[in-house]
Amino acid sequence: MSFPKEDPHGSSRPPPARRPTDAVDWIVVGVVAIWAAFVFAAGFLGYASQFTWERIWDVFFVGAGWIVLLSIPIRIALPRFRRSVTEPIAISGICFGIGYQDTHLWISIVAWLCVGAILAIKLWQGLERGTSDS
Repeated sequence: MSFPKEDPHGSSRPPPARRPTDAVDWIVVGVVAIWAAFVFAAGFLGYASQFTWERIWDVFFVGAGWIVLLSIPIRIALPRFRRSVTEPIAISGICFGIGYQDTHLWISIVAWLCVGAILAIKLWQGLERGTSDS
């Protein structure tokens, strides 16, 4: 006989379901980590001496946004890895919004508007299904 585990806060609500990770997620995280190593090593070693540290962070975020964005065709094309692509679109939009905020303000504004629209659509879908926590 097994007893259900109780929440330390006294709630008997089941834990939220987590999205399982797959190979594409791990590859994207690995490539972003390698990109970060290259960008920050270039900054530390002086190869990017024409950039300030703020610009190096911008380069990192723009590159991370492109890496996440390039994972979307893999998710769409390969049935084994097929899943909703709204999350990678939102994450890449956030990265573009951070990375382009100083150089191309209009790209930053469009990226933040897209992220807001995606989140509003996801919230609306959750409200229609009755799965929101409100």
